[in-house]
Amino acid sequence: MMITVKTLVKSNEVIPQSLIRYTMSDGRAVHISFSETLEGVLVTESFDPENMHPEEMQRAGWQAILDNFGAYASDDTGVN
Repeated sequence: MMITVKTLVKSNEVIPQSLIRYTMSDGRAVHISFSETLEGVLVTESFDPENMHPEEMQRAGWQAILDNFGAYASDDTGVN
């Protein structure tokens, strides 16, 4: 069973196949870039950290999300 979650963000800028830049509801900025390489597409996400959790914990959490996205996007089984 597939579970879908969504959130609405104010998009500041979208350049197809290149960039997504937005501001979260708490005012923190997120910048996601997509760069084509010989090995595939490099997704780089930069964000303003929040003040409740250590930066390394936040980095690990966001990295886990990107890792899961990479695995999903690279899946060639036809399941996704």
